[in-house]
Amino acid sequence: MAKVLVRLPLGVSLPGMPTLMECEGATVADALADCIAKEPRLKGRVFRHDGTPLAGLSVNGSTVLPKTVLFATLEDGDEIRLVPGVGAC
Repeated sequence: MAKVLVRLPLGVSLPGMPTLMECEGATVADALADCIAKEPRLKGRVFRHDGTPLAGLSVNGSTVLPKTVLFATLEDGDEIRLVPGVGAC
């Protein structure tokens, strides 16, 4: 399991929620699941009801294709950044 930083900008986070979390996971999906386990209010801010990402995601500053982003593998120190969808703010 990689230890990664997950940045949650305004529009993804809510008042009282962290804007930076340290989470663990072998893939982006694993790391986001760990973040949601730590902060359950994130689930509806990050995923649609069908499990697809609601927010845009980048890993280490590179945008990853939506169809493959959840399966992208992670290494210690990687950074996942969530970008709110239009109208999410």
